[in-house]
Amino acid sequence: MLLRECLSGDTVTFAGDYYQVRKFRLGVEPGERKPKIVLGALGEGMLRLAGQEADGVLLNYLPASHVSWCVEQVRRGGNATIYANIHVGVGDREAAAPRARYDLFSYAVVDAYANSFTRAGYGDAIQAIRAAHRAGDRAGALAAVPDEMVDAIDVVGDETLVRETISAYRHAGVDVPVIFPLTWGAAGQDALESTLRAAITRPATAAHGI
Repeated sequence: MLLRECLSGDTVTFAGDYYQVRKFRLGVEPGERKPKIVLGALGEGMLRLAGQEADGVLLNYLPASHVSWCVEQVRRGGNATIYANIHVGVGDREAAAPRARYDLFSYAVVDAYANSFTRAGYGDAIQAIRAAHRAGDRAGALAAVPDEMVDAIDVVGDETLVRETISAYRHAGVDVPVIFPLTWGAAGQDALESTLRAAITRPATAAHGI
């Protein structure tokens, strides 16, 4: 992989189909702390490529129930570390729901994410969202985002729910959770601090070694 060669600190000359590099060398010495290469991936091919070529793969906008399929694809390529953006927030779920629906709608109209959502089990909803969007019906598209999709991907509730959600992703195969704090259901800085506090607090069962 060209990127890995360029990050090695060695002088690199490369001629490929898309990139050409002549006598490139980093301006700093990486030493022992060389940057890790982490690829964002959704589909089967990219997940497998990440497993084969990268140090890690970053999953995004998926329910915990879909993690195991992603991990399976990565493992067909290699042993990359599994990272995942986990969208959680401490706050009022009903207050946050309209923002969550808009958030998921905005990704559902992107083909790559639509395919990922469909593989995760939301195919009927995705078809309805995209049909309404094509017809210029923004309200209908937002209304087509189902509660179960909101509650599985953009999770807002109390601190216990946040901890349980992060734990579910870990148990599904995520090695490194990347907390993506949602502040839609509470006010400002308090929402951010509450979410991060919940994220770093170990569940009581874990504290007792269960």
